[in-house]
Amino acid sequence: MLNYLSIAELQWYDIVLIVLGGVVFIASVAFITIFFTYKYALIDKQKTSAAVKELYKEFVEAVGGKDNIEQCTSIGSRLNIVVKDIDLVDQKQIQDIQSKKIGIVRTSKKITFVVGDFADRYRLEINKILNGEK
Repeated sequence: MLNYLSIAELQWYDIVLIVLGGVVFIASVAFITIFFTYKYALIDKQKTSAAVKELYKEFVEAVGGKDNIEQCTSIGSRLNIVVKDIDLVDQKQIQDIQSKKIGIVRTSKKITFVVGDFADRYRLEINKILNGEK
C-alpha cells in the first residue's frame, strides 16, 4: 500500500520550498503576462501612429486644403472640420476615406469624420498644419 506524506511529517525546509515554488511560479506568470502585454501595446501604438500621420493629411486634402479649413475640433470619437467653401470639398476623396470604414457626416459647412479613439490626435495634427507648425 502507498504511504502518503502527511503535513505533520513535512520538515520546515519542505514547506519553505513549496511556498517558494508557488511564489516563483506566480511571479513568472505575472512577468510573462506584463511583458507580452507591453510588447504588443507598443507595436499597436507604432502602427496607429503611422496611420494617424497619413490619414490626417487625407482629411485636409479632402476638405479642400488647409486654406479651406475654418475650424477643426474633436468631440469623443468625432473629428469636426468647418470649411469656408463647401464647393472645394473633393467628393472623390471623401468617398475614398469612407471606403476605409470611416463614417462621414456632412452638414452645410461642417464635415464630421467618425474616426474612433484617434479623433483628438487627428485634431492636434490638423491644428498644427493650420497654425503653420508643419
